[in-house]
Amino acid sequence: MDIAEAASAQRMRESGRHTMDSMLPPSPKARHEGYAFGILDGLAVRFVQWFGPSGAGEVFRHYAAVCERQTTAARR
Repeated sequence: MDIAEAASAQRMRESGRHTMDSMLPPSPKARHEGYAFGILDGLAVRFVQWFGPSGAGEVFRHYAAVCERQTTAARR
């Protein structure tokens, strides 16, 4: 991946994160929780298609570990 591709990928990632932040409140509510799980279902299916079941599992475990570190650090 060259510098232009990396910059484009980063912009897409930030755009996706911003979209989710604007659509989901920080605290879960029944309707938001259902919406979030619908998004997660779609992501999981696509990741399995792209990376296979074990690769998708590895990606989600990695993200779980990263998010755990970030929330732990934020509480300090």
